[in-house]
Amino acid sequence: MQTNISPFPLLLLLFWICIGITLLTATAMMLVGKSFSQKTDGNTPFTMMQLEFAPTKEFILTAYKNAGGRARFDLAMQLGLDYCFMLGAYYAPALLCFMTSYHHPVHLIEVTGIALACLQPVAHLCDCIENVYLYQYYVNPAFNAPFLLYKFLVRLKWTLVTAGALFAIGLVIYNRIQYGHCFFY
Repeated sequence: MQTNISPFPLLLLLFWICIGITLLTATAMMLVGKSFSQKTDGNTPFTMMQLEFAPTKEFILTAYKNAGGRARFDLAMQLGLDYCFMLGAYYAPALLCFMTSYHHPVHLIEVTGIALACLQPVAHLCDCIENVYLYQYYVNPAFNAPFLLYKFLVRLKWTLVTAGALFAIGLVIYNRIQYGHCFFY
């Protein structure tokens, strides 16, 4: 006798675990991020987002160089916390893309959702490489890798994760309105 066990309850549980990891680490990163300061400008605070979307390599190096002792420690801690954050931030949209589009009656939606789900690990990899760049600039200001590649990876990461999240959230709403349920399992 063959039983047909659906994997969707487990996927939904994993999705909520990813959301929890994201919220928990985002809160920790916000608390740690409050201590960043740049002494060049009368202690003007800076954020990881400013470093992430830095216009030049020199902007990052100046921020690192001028950060005080506690801020330097917190910058390193922020980079470490980001790896935990990535586990939730990229795989929650991947799971939601998969769950909302798998077996969807509209084939194009199914294919698009599965493709976006499969691209989330690429966004994760881009973020890992971005963190390697930021860490290398932190420990070795002479690190000489192409800054244009860094900027490309940041934009690619944000494009992929935003597309996946917006597609999945939009599809949850569409499926609920059109079919009366969010998932097809």
